[in-house]
Amino acid sequence: MSIKWGWPLAAAAILSLPASAGAEATSESAPPAPPERISTAELARLPNVSDALLSPDGQRFAFRGRGNGREQLAYRGVFEGALGGIQIPDKVELNWFRWAGNDQLLISVGRNITYFGEEALQTLLVLYDFRTNSLKSLSRDGQGIEGDDLLYIDPQGRYILLSVQRTIYDYPSVFSVSLPDGKRTEIVRQRAPVWEWYADDAGIVRAGVGWEGRKTKFYYRRAEADKFEMIGAMKPGDEDAYFNIAKIVAGADEGYVLSDKQTGRQALYKFNYRTREIGELVYGNDRHDIDDYWLNSAGTALEGVTYTDDRDRVEWFDADSKKLQVQIDRAIPDLQAWVTSRSDDGKRMLILGTAPDDPGVYYYLDREKRQMSLLAVRQHGLPATQLAVTQAVTYTARDGTKIPAYLTLPKGREAKGLPLIIHPHGGPMACATGSSMTRRSSSLPIAAMWCSNPITADRAVMAPRSAMPASARSAARCRTISTTGWTGWSRMASSTRNACA
Repeated sequence: MSIKWGWPLAAAAILSLPASAGAEATSESAPPAPPERISTAELARLPNVSDALLSPDGQRFAFRGRGNGREQLAYRGVFEGALGGIQIPDKVELNWFRWAGNDQLLISVGRNITYFGEEALQTLLVLYDFRTNSLKSLSRDGQGIEGDDLLYIDPQGRYILLSVQRTIYDYPSVFSVSLPDGKRTEIVRQRAPVWEWYADDAGIVRAGVGWEGRKTKFYYRRAEADKFEMIGAMKPGDEDAYFNIAKIVAGADEGYVLSDKQTGRQALYKFNYRTREIGELVYGNDRHDIDDYWLNSAGTALEGVTYTDDRDRVEWFDADSKKLQVQIDRAIPDLQAWVTSRSDDGKRMLILGTAPDDPGVYYYLDREKRQMSLLAVRQHGLPATQLAVTQAVTYTARDGTKIPAYLTLPKGREAKGLPLIIHPHGGPMACATGSSMTRRSSSLPIAAMWCSNPITADRAVMAPRSAMPASARSAARCRTISTTGWTGWSRMASSTRNACA
């Protein structure tokens, strides 16, 4: 059922700038006065708009919103003022959503259930149809607890590929699910011991991974007409036991992989899925790990990578995208700009601009008209004039260790003799960044919240970055972290204490 919400706060966030946007300084020489403090309730409030996602034709966008004190799923036409909402039932949480064509939205929700006597999270997949204003469950009674393992979405929204267990006693099969009726057709039968299936960007199921007898087994095929072959069976501790096969290039055995095998830092390499051989280096950074990479819309070529130094950064591989990023950065020079969503033809985009003292603003870019206009403010009740700024610093501990960190100082106070909060954050399997103390997926830097809160407003906050190498973080993800990795984390924390002693 579709519900029209008044949403005065959310509507204001979409139609207006923060109060501080047009403010001018009354006196350049006057010392800054301590800003009015922001209440804990306001700092903890859910964002008005987050995770905005543009429809394939660029005419609508869906987003996480706030209604009646709860997170809700909302949508709006880009050129329309009225908001629409999709009610999320009580005791059910919104996980994610994806467009399936221009008139359908796939929605993953989760709920707690009892599973063999233990509490477990069950995920379900539902479809919202804008043409009929209706919701339809794509899950079945009795199926496995993971009901939202989405492998592929047909660009026209005619069907999806879904990996799911028929019952809790089966291995997952892959089904083609027609939309909007939800009719299932099994296209890949369950196969022991495969628990995870992967499809390429052409909608062909290409690989499967399972676990049997303490071994990780990999199955692969190049084309839909081929049979799956086991291409490897690795034991824990094998140096090539883990690699990322989640993004497979359509119609080829050659693709890409993130690996720290050669340099100790995550870098992007050519990779052969069939032989599992790592090829030539595509992109790497001597000082920083590569976090992620993505292919073009056709799934045939590499488009860009992201990495983190003192903040999240993107490296584009095609000249047009590089040029576009430069133009966007010039248009909003005080914000870190990200292309978060785009239409299928690439002519319309959502741009998210954030800063250490700004929860973020969404812009709508029309490349044909060469216009970029304000679309939504993420959290309207948090003006930048009241928020502290986080900056990247490096300090030296008593043992000589140089430690990168993020320092946040309260506004309106001299940066001298301030009480200090030490906030180790992000280790050992990840590291804090200037963007997670300004990350585009979060609403506001944690430290900026502390320095703007009445209780902790007169304190400085130091957040050391994890010094753990990529290889140890990879091991942590696989739950086989080495003793040296944990020692590295402990040393970082110890060195922080020394530096502040």
